[in-house]
Amino acid sequence: DDFEVTPLQLAVMVTAIANGGKRVIPQFQRTRTERAAFKSTYRATVNLPDQSIAGVLPGMIGAAEYGTARRGVDASMGVAGKTGSCIGRGSWVGLFASVAPVEDPKYAVVVITRGEGERGRNAAAIAGQIYRALSGNIKRDAEKSLALKQIRSKQPVGTDVAAVDDEDEDDVVLVESSESRNSIANSAPRTPAVQEPAQKKIVTRTSQSKPVFPPVVIQYSKDKGKSDTVNKGDRSRPRVVKNK
Repeated sequence: DDFEVTPLQLAVMVTAIANGGKRVIPQFQRTRTERAAFKSTYRATVNLPDQSIAGVLPGMIGAAEYGTARRGVDASMGVAGKTGSCIGRGSWVGLFASVAPVEDPKYAVVVITRGEGERGRNAAAIAGQIYRALSGNIKRDAEKSLALKQIRSKQPVGTDVAAVDDEDEDDVVLVESSESRNSIANSAPRTPAVQEPAQKKIVTRTSQSKPVFPPVVIQYSKDKGKSDTVNKGDRSRPRVVKNK
């Protein structure tokens, strides 16, 4: 459906961000024995700089606490995610990719919706219902959770970010066609447009201003070029009478 990534790939991506770059190998548990003996398997480690994680992860947590997903998910479960919206060919798509609990991810939930009124916050609401069903298996780690709060405290939320999140706006991608260029409008903090000061007029006209040059008056005569023998009474237009 015009998606270049699958929900499963998105789940692996957000999990790698939350667990320090470890790429989880997706597995499907078919029997009860497999479920009992299940162990997480990692393929490789993605080289994610600590600066990038320290910048992205608090934003994902903030999306659940005070951002576009706050009304759909329970932030007390440690949900961290990202919402997104896309419109193409007259159809809206809502996206929410998330993990929980963020300090030690056990679940990754990715929801993609399509419809006229669908947005990222709607997908987050569906993910919130899934997390509520799994709430009995979600246990928070107090020490790791405190460490994340210390990282977040170094990045206070600005008033401009809070204003954007309060409007329930998320990333919107406008897709015209597969061949056209995509235009993206992000929900990152919008810097207000700087208004340039109005330029002062070089010349200011006042009531006391005097002309630099004397005025030139050109007189025009309507009779110029006409014969002097024409009388003033003959200048009127002759009356034309049709013959019967």
